[in-house]
Amino acid sequence: MQSETRLRQVLGLVGALSGLALWSLWKILETGVVSDRMALTIAAFVAATLGAHMAMSGPLQQKQAGSRALILGALISLLITMAALRYDEVGQMQPMAVVFCVVLWHIALPFLICQGMGRGFRHYPTLYAQAWNLFERLAAAWIFAGLTWAVLYMSDLVLGLVGVPLMSMIYDIEPLPPLITGTALGLGLAVMLEIGGAVVPALLQRLLRLLLPVLLGVVVVFLAILPFRSFDDVFGILSAGTIFLVLAGLMATMVTAATGPDAGDEVPSRAMHLAARAMAGLMSVPALLAAWALWVRVGQYGWTPERLAAALLIGITLISAAHYLLAALRPSWHALVRTGNVTVALAGIGLAALWVAVLPVEWISARSLIARYEAGKTPVAKLETYVLSSWGRPGAAALAQLQAKADAGDTALAALLKGEAVPEDPTRLTRLRSDLKALLPVQPVTATATRDAMLDLADASLLENWTQMCQPIGTPPKSPCGVVVADFLTDATGEEILFVQDSDWGLSVTGYSFGDAGLTAHSVAANGGIGYINADEQRDYFDILMSEPPSLMPAPVNVIPLAGGILFLPVVGP
Repeated sequence: MQSETRLRQVLGLVGALSGLALWSLWKILETGVVSDRMALTIAAFVAATLGAHMAMSGPLQQKQAGSRALILGALISLLITMAALRYDEVGQMQPMAVVFCVVLWHIALPFLICQGMGRGFRHYPTLYAQAWNLFERLAAAWIFAGLTWAVLYMSDLVLGLVGVPLMSMIYDIEPLPPLITGTALGLGLAVMLEIGGAVVPALLQRLLRLLLPVLLGVVVVFLAILPFRSFDDVFGILSAGTIFLVLAGLMATMVTAATGPDAGDEVPSRAMHLAARAMAGLMSVPALLAAWALWVRVGQYGWTPERLAAALLIGITLISAAHYLLAALRPSWHALVRTGNVTVALAGIGLAALWVAVLPVEWISARSLIARYEAGKTPVAKLETYVLSSWGRPGAAALAQLQAKADAGDTALAALLKGEAVPEDPTRLTRLRSDLKALLPVQPVTATATRDAMLDLADASLLENWTQMCQPIGTPPKSPCGVVVADFLTDATGEEILFVQDSDWGLSVTGYSFGDAGLTAHSVAANGGIGYINADEQRDYFDILMSEPPSLMPAPVNVIPLAGGILFLPVVGP
């Protein structure tokens, strides 16, 4: 075992050399001596190799760490290079390819350390300890590097009082900033290795175990309420799939912490055993909900590289959830969870490599965009042609295909590709207005002509937003929207409209007036606020507004006239 001083010297030196190497590489790339593709390959190899060497130094001797770091660096650079081949320019490459390479790099490190210790690739206690160790060591090292720069900046402020510009002196010597950062990272890793036997991984493991019953309670409450919520409530937000995916990953982490590296380090109490086992069985629910949320979103908008990346993550999560569920049904479920974690980690490495280097994500995405347009699922105005420029050669081919359609007489598509305003499809506008007439009850019920006049003046974007907001919910299904017609503005000609939307979060109200100038939106003062009544105050306001014609009363306010408007205090109701 290396002494503390020796370890700090070695890792501090390795960190310093790493910082200098990356700086030197950057200066070489700035000269343009090598092509962008070669520069990407070299940068990926250097960063992955040096980072892996620093991460594995300590658990492994320097020679062992170096040889394995070279292998991992070569693999990462090969994957990045293969991904870049799908693009005419390196700058167009999807950032998710880099993200997956970083994930693959991190997952692979415990396996390489385990093998270097002579325990093979599947010795779970070693893998478990090294995975937690790596996470804590790297996090602490970066925190220490940040603190180092914080101390330098504070020192600069203090020395600046006596005329010593410390930071200017540091930045004037170009290699010095990366040298300082690399040295700090190396020293931070060395210190964490010194205390690792006493702290890692027990600290995070025990803290997570404390939170396990809390998270289990949240999941149980969610599942109990889920059958009573509408589809749109659960899947109506764009982040629903991400929330479920993160929840499933957090549950897997909790179960892993509860089962420990071996039978002697499991949670001690029977209650915690039952909680961990229940969480292992329930993990499949958020995993399936994440898959369903992605399926809904793909059905609405089609495939993109980001959604294909989400599909990969969800696939890995489903594999893990299925293994956890099967394990929870068996008496020896702790051992099965440990076996499953190794299998899922290896599967994650393989799938991430396939996504980066083999899976034609840009081609799939481009074909999805074209197919949805040709099927009429995506109108021209909603066609996001700008994304094609970041989808490499398949994106360029799809853009050429669209251009051919525009040249063949598709005037709306031609306008879009030229960056001009896309003429609205009259049949589509007619359909949207017809749908909204069925979704927008009106009070008084005889004021349908006023509501229809508002719909005739609304543009396609506003009509689409209203259509999405006002889809029927509940049992029996009922539109959450409505309009109230009355002469609200006494100094204006004709009547105005309140557009009201009901939801679990509150009552949203917007005013509209219309005339020769078209449709004009107005802010609405509601209970002392502007345009919104929160759920606690809402009570049955929506049903009251839509049940009978409005009863108007003059507002007891004085106003300050301003150019183009007025300044006043909204009236606060009782």
